[in-house]
Amino acid sequence: MARRPIKIRTANLKRQKVLGLADIPTREIIVDVAAHQNERELLDTICHEVLHVASDDLLSEQAVDRIAHDLADVLFRMKWRRIHN
Repeated sequence: MARRPIKIRTANLKRQKVLGLADIPTREIIVDVAAHQNERELLDTICHEVLHVASDDLLSEQAVDRIAHDLADVLFRMKWRRIHN
């Protein structure tokens, strides 16, 4: 059985003092795009939150941080970029 796709939405998360959130049961991530200093940091946050959802939160925060950083670094060096609509 195929898993539901992870939904992505943007919101102002200033009150929560975070750059992104993962809602594991609903398979949704929320990212505060405006709070990021650059595209590389945004990519790192998206990878981070997706790892939480994809792993059903079984990975430790340290593991998620390390994997997300490596994944974002590789994708960024391969010239993966966000397309602005």
